[in-house]
Amino acid sequence: MNQHFVKSAAVLAAGLLTSAATAQSVTILPFDQPLGYGTLVSGLSSDGLTVAGIRAVGLGNPNHVYRWTAATGLYDISANESGFFLRSNFVALSGDGHTIAADGGYRWTGPGTGQAIGNLHYPFDSDSVPFALSSNGNVIVGTDHYSPGGMGDSTQGYRWTASGGYQGLPLLEAYGCSGNGNLVIGLTNSNHSGIWNAATGTVQSLPAVSGSVGTSTYASGINFAGNIVVGTSGTNKVPTLWQNGVPQALGYAPGGMGASQEKGVTPDGSVVIGNVGGGLHATIWTQATGNLLATDYLALFGITIPGSWNLIDAKGVSDDGRTFLFQAFGPVPGGFTSTGILVTVPAPATLAIGGVALLGARRRRR
Repeated sequence: MNQHFVKSAAVLAAGLLTSAATAQSVTILPFDQPLGYGTLVSGLSSDGLTVAGIRAVGLGNPNHVYRWTAATGLYDISANESGFFLRSNFVALSGDGHTIAADGGYRWTGPGTGQAIGNLHYPFDSDSVPFALSSNGNVIVGTDHYSPGGMGDSTQGYRWTASGGYQGLPLLEAYGCSGNGNLVIGLTNSNHSGIWNAATGTVQSLPAVSGSVGTSTYASGINFAGNIVVGTSGTNKVPTLWQNGVPQALGYAPGGMGASQEKGVTPDGSVVIGNVGGGLHATIWTQATGNLLATDYLALFGITIPGSWNLIDAKGVSDDGRTFLFQAFGPVPGGFTSTGILVTVPAPATLAIGGVALLGARRRRR
């Protein structure tokens, strides 16, 4: 029996005697059911109402980029705007949900606004892959893959602004930015991560957390203010949160096997999302529950995912920590496919006692 978990569950139950009647919902994003071609989700807006990603439209055909909102449904940008974004494989969404960037050097801010912004290392064989945008979409950060002189494959983190264009960063790769786009996280070398500051041009190293094997760090998520970063430490991939550069171990999700990857965090640092098992199971960490498989966390609210969908990765969380975007994988007639699932839970402080007790019972049986 995990005494620590049972004690934590009891404390949690005692402190959460509030109503769980707040609205909750599960939304399965559209995908091509008859053909089983998948929909991949890449980003969620800060309010949890807008999703961006790519979708396959047939075997051998190029991917399409889409934007989905709760109010208007799915808008296929590539299909409706003369093939814009066609063949894109990587997409990022701004915090306000209005701007989308895609690999190959493209930016879109609404119907009819498609813009080719080029690539960092043009005219070399260069492909600038976006991983994050500022809240207003005027800053894009990511990694440029290029071949100097047509020889080999090199990478460099970049920052693009609407006013100044591309800027190469002292990072091998860049994965995220603060809300204003002035703080950028990425790899300083193959084994260590840091935070680049636009104001000073310097990089702050992120140390490994105590208990990790080795000193390597991998940062992949940053909050709006830029003072909280999430990722992993060591070769044993310890889930880690850095606040003002100081590391804190978040613990592994019970029942999860293999490497963890923490990749998103709310502005106040109270909710962290990611995956475990090399992308086999989505995870959610909160200050109240610790690190859990997403299905276990949702069960605390009495929420189950319909059908046979497996939540394999958490791709986004709203600023209030209530709405989660998951990549899901499951069977359809003739095979398997993937799609996005959007789940809204009651406020984190309204977990039902029954849900906590149930989860505690599950842990005792394992």
